[in-house]
Amino acid sequence: MLKRVITGVVAFLLFFPVLLFSGHPIGSYGFVIVLGILATIAMHELTGCFRVRKNYVIMAITYLFGIIITALTVFLRESDKYSAYLISTGFLFLFIVFAIAMFNIGKIKYTQVASFVATCFYVVCGFLSIIGLRYTEFGNNLFLLVFIGAWATDTGAYFVGVIFGKHKLIPSVSPKKTIEGALGGILGCVIGYLIFGICVEHFYGREANYIALACTAVFVAVISQIGDLIASYIKREQGIKDYGVVLPGHGGIMDRFDSIIAVAPVIFGVVAIWGVKLIG
Repeated sequence: MLKRVITGVVAFLLFFPVLLFSGHPIGSYGFVIVLGILATIAMHELTGCFRVRKNYVIMAITYLFGIIITALTVFLRESDKYSAYLISTGFLFLFIVFAIAMFNIGKIKYTQVASFVATCFYVVCGFLSIIGLRYTEFGNNLFLLVFIGAWATDTGAYFVGVIFGKHKLIPSVSPKKTIEGALGGILGCVIGYLIFGICVEHFYGREANYIALACTAVFVAVISQIGDLIASYIKREQGIKDYGVVLPGHGGIMDRFDSIIAVAPVIFGVVAIWGVKLIG
């Protein structure tokens, strides 16, 4: 427990300045680069999870994919061709990895690489959604909802589950999670989002749409917990305890960002596609 707490505090102290100064011209580049690094580390962890790490070509292509996606986001984020570059890069990554698997028939299974690249895209979409949300209207506030949603849900689920948890949620995937804990996670997220609204009004002078925030919180809390369960399901399927060891006591980036990766595209969609005004 002590190791988990120390790691959590150190990680927060390192990551908080990245969030705080993400609106600064230089800080915005740092924000994208840090998220790109985290996405690349997560994909590195997936090479071990799906047992393709021994193929050094796939490893190199994976790192290159992470670097190129980050570079495109840094330099072409505001370009009309940004989406086209992303789609082309993603397809090229998929094509090359499948081709490598084909030339290594008998050594690498299609199901391995298919699962690997699908989960890589899942990870990249999550991190890119955080960046996309950051650069929407009021994005300097709204992108925080990704982290608040995941962490408030996790906190609420943990404490309510410990105190009141009796009925198992999906024991075959996560033995400790309970229905009571899941409901506590929803409550925690709603409280977190309402506090966010109060802070935005008090410190930034913006108007918070509390009804929209509360409704979004319920949706986000459900997605957050499903995202956590999906990550646990993959680990059980692959027979591993943690995705990595980069965060002592916590596991890897995938272990800590599993809910965030799931939540980010949802909030990005709520704001950028559905046009819901959470704050104004």
